[in-house]
Amino acid sequence: ATNAGTAMGQLWILCLLRVLPYALLHVLDWRTNFWRVGGESRKILQAALFRRLIFFDDSKLVEYKVGDLSSLIMRDSCELAADGYMAALSLPRQFGQVFWLCFFPFIETNVD
Repeated sequence: ATNAGTAMGQLWILCLLRVLPYALLHVLDWRTNFWRVGGESRKILQAALFRRLIFFDDSKLVEYKVGDLSSLIMRDSCELAADGYMAALSLPRQFGQVFWLCFFPFIETNVD
């Protein structure tokens, strides 16, 4: 009976090790809807670009068109925040998936 109890405990631990990472990823995916990271990073980028534009010399301002500068501040900073910073948030998730892909074969061979 103790062998069956020990095997059952190991089975529960193995099941939890398989399910908990997915539950954690689900919660994190759901919470990303409420993180204000993209908006905050966009706001910081726009403020920094605007500050830099204010301190341009007149000789440098002549080189750029007004439409290019406003496009840089309004459109390109949003794309950079969405494509650059938000994509970097997916890196830990991808590393975690690679870790589990490499780690699980060792667990499964040691369960026997």
